[in-house]
Amino acid sequence: MLFIILILSLVLLDQVTKYLVLIFINEHQSVTIIKNFFHITSVRNTGAAWGKFENQMGLFYIISFLAIVFFTYYLITTGDFSINYFYTISLILIISGTFGNSIDRLYRKKVIDFLDFHIFGYDFPVFNFADIFLTIGTIGIAKFVLL
Repeated sequence: MLFIILILSLVLLDQVTKYLVLIFINEHQSVTIIKNFFHITSVRNTGAAWGKFENQMGLFYIISFLAIVFFTYYLITTGDFSINYFYTISLILIISGTFGNSIDRLYRKKVIDFLDFHIFGYDFPVFNFADIFLTIGTIGIAKFVLL
């Protein structure tokens, strides 16, 4: 039950922030939060990370469904906070991130991205909370598998 509450909470955070961006910021509009470092920039992404595989929704539906099934299975069968907290949190983050972006793809036919960082002169690709969850979760699983 705790797993479900955590996943739903993270998906809710992702979806609420995307909804607020849709309501208050026009597409391609950018709001400066920290000059020359952090902006909220409303972007619609029909691809994957960094806009790769644009307009391949069928592929994303299949990959997302398989990822949710695969990682949920592993969460149910091996996830246990008392045995391996780091591994369990990583699975929860991957499932939450996949759900968050899948909702966008199914409902809006594009993913809402808005976190825009400029780091040492590099304009990093715009992303969202689901992307953060997926990245941290993937690093966590890789660390668990490789170490």
